Amino acid sequence: MRYLFILLISLILVFSGCINENIISESDETLFLNNTSSENPNIEVELNNNFESDNSSEIELLSFKILEFGIYGDSYKHYESSITGDKTVIEVYMGKKLGSDNIIEINSINLENGVLIVYVEEITPETVSDRAIVYPYEIVEVNGIYNKVEFKTIE
Repeated sequence: MRYLFILLISLILVFSGCINENIISESDETLFLNNTSSENPNIEVELNNNFESDNSSEIELLSFKILEFGIYGDSYKHYESSITGDKTVIEVYMGKKLGSDNIIEINSINLENGVLIVYVEEITPETVSDRAIVYPYEIVEVNGIYNKVEFKTIE
């Protein structure tokens, strides 16, 4: 009986780590999906469509689709955008890093007064977990053609 109890507790601990960390909340009859992990490259992130700030400028939170991400991108750090058909493709590259725990991620994309603002987070751990050389990157697409794109890093 004691071994059965230990086995049951062990199984609960093992499978409790498999829970996805996407957070869903509801506010003003709008459903939000906050992408907290980059496990699925074809996640479509939906955000609230209309938001006004105190300075009367219109800010629209846009949805985007993750096309690709990984640890073997370009060897130098850069952010860029391009037009493909009726979509804008956003690419962010972290450059050469030591340790596979380095991550670059697009957290949100806003449209403010005709300018597409891309919020990028670069996560670099304080300690190196392994000696692998990686080149983290993420590529997403947004519906629509946007010629003016600005990148802002989140710290």
